[in-house]
This record gives sequence, structure tokens and C-alpha cells, in this order.
Amino acid sequence: MKRFKLISLLSLIIITILFILLNKETTRKIAINYKIFEYKIPVHLKINDFFNRHYNYQNLVKQINTNQNNDKFIILNTAKWVNQNI
Repeated sequence: MKRFKLISLLSLIIITILFILLNKETTRKIAINYKIFEYKIPVHLKINDFFNRHYNYQNLVKQINTNQNNDKFIILNTAKWVNQNI
């Protein structure tokens, strides 16, 4: 019983610290046409945006290279797509 209370207390402390850290504000900078825009967002939103971008780009690379198995061709196709579309 004593061990359960200790584990519960430690879990509560860890969750509280995570909640505080994830809600802390951080800045995000976006540059468009040589102008830098800076605004504040919470850390949890910045982390969420990072993973969303990562998985979207990963999915895009898979769509670009549907029939490719060779890493060299995947890199070349992706670079060609970026050059043509961006």
C-alpha cells in the first residue's frame, strides 16, 4: 500500500510537470519573401505541428515514388519533383 501511494504521488508530480512544460509558450518564426514573422504558440502545438509535417512529407515521398525500391532513384525522383513543383 505504501508503494502504491509513492508511485501515485510520483505519477501525479510527473504529469503536473509535463502539463506545465507542454503549455509553456515558445516562438515560431516563418519567413515569407525575406520578411520574418514571429508569433507565440504553446510547446505542445509546436510538437504536434512538427509530427504532422513529418508524416505528411513522408506520405508525399511515398506517393512520388510508388514503384521505386532503390534509394538512389527515390532521392532522384523526389529532387526532380521538388524542382518541378516548388
